[in-house]
Amino acid sequence: GSLVETSESNTYTYSGLEGGIEYELKVIVKDQAGKTSERITSGTTKEPLPTVEEKLKEGDYVYYTDAKGIKRTCVVLYDSSSFYGLQIIAMETVEDIELGSYNFTTMLDSYNNAIKTLNNSASKYKNSEFSTQARCVGSLPDKPEYETTWTFNGNYDYISRYNGMFKDGDSNYEKDSRQMELLNIQKINESYWLASRGIYEDPYYCYFVILYVSIGGGVDTSFGIFNIESDGTEKCSPISRGVRPVFDLMSNVKVTGGSGTEQDPYTLGI
Repeated sequence: GSLVETSESNTYTYSGLEGGIEYELKVIVKDQAGKTSERITSGTTKEPLPTVEEKLKEGDYVYYTDAKGIKRTCVVLYDSSSFYGLQIIAMETVEDIELGSYNFTTMLDSYNNAIKTLNNSASKYKNSEFSTQARCVGSLPDKPEYETTWTFNGNYDYISRYNGMFKDGDSNYEKDSRQMELLNIQKINESYWLASRGIYEDPYYCYFVILYVSIGGGVDTSFGIFNIESDGTEKCSPISRGVRPVFDLMSNVKVTGGSGTEQDPYTLGI
């Protein structure tokens, strides 16, 4: 009912309109001779795209294009109602990482720096257009870089010469592991590392482990990268597993399509 704007070009963009509303538009054209002509038409604005925080819920499927340009199928591990913000986890591993070594010094360094190594590997796949960070599953969801300040001190004499050399075991993996089990997404038919350490000892045997999920989907602690028997026998073992990344999504990312099912994952846009 009122003149909004005049323009000397053949186009005009209306701003500040509401989504999903039908508007009546009246256009008046004046030629160089001063003659005018008008036309009335109508158009309905599109509904605004929802943000990931509004739309994505735990267990929803979503496509994520990583920093390598590969479209990954992911699942919402934690949604915006969690303490950790909105995080999605890849339903496949992105690369294999070998931890440990046949050389004791190299193995010790690999063990003590395993969480940093695994998180650094995952971070290479972060698409900065969509994500604030990427981490290896099994690290703390709210503090992936966390490292225990404690070192291992054994309970038996045969282990005592290693006291203070190895970082102690931790429970970093438990939050992600419980959530994956709840959503039934722990099993992906690949074995993959958890960014968490474990140390197991008894009177006869001690082994130092980087935890991982087996092909069957269970958390496995049966393969140590360093094993010691009570008779002094030592074994250093390099072990290769996959890296399964978790991505934090930015709050302003939009959901541009899909229905969130395994067959029709959500798609993302800016």
